[in-house]
Amino acid sequence: MKKTFVFLLPVTIILIASSCGDVSSKDENKANNNLVDSASRTSVTSLHDDINEKSAVESGNIVVKNIPNEILANIDQHLVSKVSFSEPPVGGGINNGIVTIKNTLPDVTFQKVIVEVSILTESNEEYRTDYYTFQNVEPGDSKSAKMPKTTRGIKVVSHVVKLKSNELTNGEMILVGDKFTAR
Repeated sequence: MKKTFVFLLPVTIILIASSCGDVSSKDENKANNNLVDSASRTSVTSLHDDINEKSAVESGNIVVKNIPNEILANIDQHLVSKVSFSEPPVGGGINNGIVTIKNTLPDVTFQKVIVEVSILTESNEEYRTDYYTFQNVEPGDSKSAKMPKTTRGIKVVSHVVKLKSNELTNGEMILVGDKFTAR
């Protein structure tokens, strides 16, 4: 028993001494992350600012935390919706229409997107409005849905009106585009 105690005591002391050896370097690292102003006072850690500056400068990165309101207000520039036809619409209606949405944001995934599609007549009067729901639209991804046939209408206008994204809306379903109000 004495032999075990004599052996364990030096091993324990060595372990404690080696774990405390980096204390001075941790303090030095902490000091390097702080800015010092002209009066030699330390300010708040600049790590957050450094990350935002690097993210803003690197190509391809969207600084989502700084500009979500701009993206949400102008969502049709980033989450592009369009309607295509296998045969052109004529005065008798629309056949074989396909609604497509494409996510052009490299760092944002949309859990749910609602697209409003308005069908207009020759005189630009709204004949009908339909809503299409798309789920899990990844960066660079496209999703499509088939439109029903219509007996009237020759023109189609589409807009993203509501969406849910962890990166932009913190997981909430909100109105976007023309209907968006900043919080």
